[in-house]
Amino acid sequence: MALQELWWKNKSRKFQNSYMRLFISIEPDPEVRDLIIRSQKQLSLYCGTEGFKYIIPENIHLTLNFLGELAPHRVNDIFEILVDEAENCSSGRYKVIRSGSFDNKGLPTVIWAGLDDIDHCIVPMQRKITQKLQKMNLPYEKRKFVPHFTICYVKNPPLHCRSALLQIIPTLVTESNQVEGKAKVLSLKESILKPDGAVYRSLFDVDLQA
Repeated sequence: MALQELWWKNKSRKFQNSYMRLFISIEPDPEVRDLIIRSQKQLSLYCGTEGFKYIIPENIHLTLNFLGELAPHRVNDIFEILVDEAENCSSGRYKVIRSGSFDNKGLPTVIWAGLDDIDHCIVPMQRKITQKLQKMNLPYEKRKFVPHFTICYVKNPPLHCRSALLQIIPTLVTESNQVEGKAKVLSLKESILKPDGAVYRSLFDVDLQA
């Protein structure tokens, strides 16, 4: 519990009394991060940046559960869940195999790179974490889990690229540029909202079994 205690001692009384916007995630390997960045550049060549919010490199991650606003004392419970999960779950390979989008009324709102869970690590782990969150009366994702790395968010894209978007998206990740990664570390992160975008800060990281 030393990591937890060190984290807690570094927090001011004022900070401990405020709410925190939290999520549980897995960090990408460098090769996966590079693929996401290349996909962003390819998309920007077609559509530019107006109406698109590209994820900055240091914020690229795979979300297992978005928890939302929580009181800081609940961090202890999440810490215990992730430590317990890490002790009973081995690291596992995945492969980024395709690109797609979540749509609203026929227009993409989120463009992402989807995974093949090669070692059947990520999907079962996400399910078990969700069950533990639910058991401890913590918030959890109620939507069907689709493992992915977000490439960008889309809001009011220019008219000239709307009709082409649905054709462009599948070309961002194809059979020719698929890459493998490995889920090795579970992270609890805080999302700090600022005028120019969110800043993510890792509260603690837990290594999965090798």
